[in-house]
Amino acid sequence: MRRLILAPIVIALLWAAHAHAAEFPDHPLISRYPGSLLPRMEVSDFDTYRLIVEPTLERSSVIARDIEGKITYLAYRNPSDRSEHEIYTNYVTALKEAGLEVLFECRGRGGCGQYSGSQWNKFNGMRNIPNDDARYLAGRLATPDGTAFIALNVQRRNTQIVIVETNEMDIGLVRVDAEALGDDLDKYGHVTVPGIFFDHDSDTLTPESEPALAEMTRLLTLRGDLSVWIVGHTDWTGDFDHNMDLSRRRARSVMAVLIRRGISALRLSAAGAGPLAPAAPNTSDDGRAANRRVELVRRP
Repeated sequence: MRRLILAPIVIALLWAAHAHAAEFPDHPLISRYPGSLLPRMEVSDFDTYRLIVEPTLERSSVIARDIEGKITYLAYRNPSDRSEHEIYTNYVTALKEAGLEVLFECRGRGGCGQYSGSQWNKFNGMRNIPNDDARYLAGRLATPDGTAFIALNVQRRNTQIVIVETNEMDIGLVRVDAEALGDDLDKYGHVTVPGIFFDHDSDTLTPESEPALAEMTRLLTLRGDLSVWIVGHTDWTGDFDHNMDLSRRRARSVMAVLIRRGISALRLSAAGAGPLAPAAPNTSDDGRAANRRVELVRRP
């Protein structure tokens, strides 16, 4: 089986009704499965895409990550003599070889959720999951210019691909160490915890935050006498009161995780500083990214 060249992917919203529809070129990051046609392609230079990242187990309760960036929607027509399994495996093999981090992968309504068939298309334009042969994948891929988030949906006649290109750099490279966090707390009385990330304008922690949360838990487990304030910070984008509230909610989200993992609530307090204690100027993307952070502050 011929493998595809790797690339970020796109979700197809509409399918061509006629056999002789116009053909569009592939996205530079990925080539089509041999024999496929591309009668539909849509590009938005900047928008928000809701990437489905968990099974849909309840009606009208789709769980997703909001991703901002350049969005490309691709709707391929599959060759008639190839199965869903063959096409899906070909794409996924190429993507994983290129370094794709899988955020969610499922097959049929048994894996994608009993309401994926009725809710997904309404939610973000993703084709419904009609049977046990349909496949879906959500993932992220580091690129030279940042990160590409990918949604892939393969069904009997059609393949949908969505590629969201962001300037978010490969946050998986950040390493956190409990001992280093503790040393800085002892030396300075506060420490920024690298690797804590939230969905855009939300207090929902992303999966990439797990290593940092694990090291925070380890620090507080090893040092049972340590009590801390968990302080959320934002950049200066948007309304001041909203940012103050958002920073508090983000601190509380981190606190809630630590409590669930066995750290006593008596040792923890959550607070929000909003944009009032910037770590860098808010005049660039890098500066604003540095200001969106969570700190630990040693508590008496």
